[in-house]
Amino acid sequence: MRARLDSMAPGAEFHFLCVPKMADDMDKVVADGGGSITCRDDRSYGVVLSVRKI
Repeated sequence: MRARLDSMAPGAEFHFLCVPKMADDMDKVVADGGGSITCRDDRSYGVVLSVRKI
């Protein structure tokens, strides 16, 4: 996650799917990488997170 955020330009956004338990821990990981979670969508098959580079 940090490597992907490091290679992104400020304002760039990406979306990814993860399991609910992992999604709960992503706030700190994304913040440490210089990003923020802009949207969380809980679905029956997992959680879709939208992350934007700050």
